[in-house]
Amino acid sequence: MKRRTFALMILGVAALGESVFGVELATNEALSGSARVLRGVHGGSQIVIFVGGPQALRNARERSAALRAVAVGAVAETATLTGRALPVLNPEFVPRPHLAQPLLQRIVTNETASLAADFSRAKSVFRLREHLAGTVPSRLNPARFGQAVERLVGLEIRGDPLLRRLFDPAGISRRGPDIVGIGPFAGLTFDITTSSSRAIAQHLARPYGQNLIIITYDRPTTFTVFPP
Repeated sequence: MKRRTFALMILGVAALGESVFGVELATNEALSGSARVLRGVHGGSQIVIFVGGPQALRNARERSAALRAVAVGAVAETATLTGRALPVLNPEFVPRPHLAQPLLQRIVTNETASLAADFSRAKSVFRLREHLAGTVPSRLNPARFGQAVERLVGLEIRGDPLLRRLFDPAGISRRGPDIVGIGPFAGLTFDITTSSSRAIAQHLARPYGQNLIIITYDRPTTFTVFPP
């Protein structure tokens, strides 16, 4: 299979691919994985190079944070290169609505996996009373796991300058859809729930269920309670 190399200009975002190489633009130095993450958190410009065949590239596009950087290339966020503004290469680019579902699904899947790997992360999004209630066996704990996923997704969206121009997670803490699309995704609504057909049907039957886009997660079978 022929291998191809692609270079994308990413504004302060470290992308993930099959084979990825990060380069700091100001110094032309290669960045380690941790350095790419820090650069993505603190800002700064870098070139991210993907190396792989067609299938690897398809997989990378689906799950990559680079997708969201490209999707909002028209926003007035610029990186700097030796003190000069880095121009947006395609200011006319408009994200297609069909990109919203796979992008949000990837965020939910990632946050679910992170919570499943460390149940104590729920403590960062629960009030003290909520956290304590989840540390003892209860039939409500599965729902509490879902609440933790939703709130972690909300934190991820609010903390990302690119995602918060596409999604509004305000509904996670009030009645209505968990997330609504804004900007190029305006008019789209999303609910987060388990992948069971019953749960999906219940969400679609809600007053706002018409045209609702369902984003699913799978609760790990090992979960029973949150750690104290």
